Amino acid sequence: MAELSSKSNDEFFKSAFVRLDFARDYLDQMLPPDVHKELYFAVLERVNGAIVDNDLQESLTDVVYQSQLNQVPKDIWISFIFEHKSSP
Repeated sequence: MAELSSKSNDEFFKSAFVRLDFARDYLDQMLPPDVHKELYFAVLERVNGAIVDNDLQESLTDVVYQSQLNQVPKDIWISFIFEHKSSP
């Protein structure tokens, strides 16, 4: 059986997690309950996956979603970065 390339794995991962319903289901299942109950998933949205470090070097992530905390009177954003690595 032919092996899939790492590019194929990466494309599969991205095609799944760019879907809000897949990302929400994953977070529902994988986050610890005490963390999950603090998050306001009604505002979960996909955002730009570019990160700039202190040296102004840009890195791109696979998929990033952002949400807010429940019960907080000010804007506090929580980001979830879904990063797929097909090699160590």
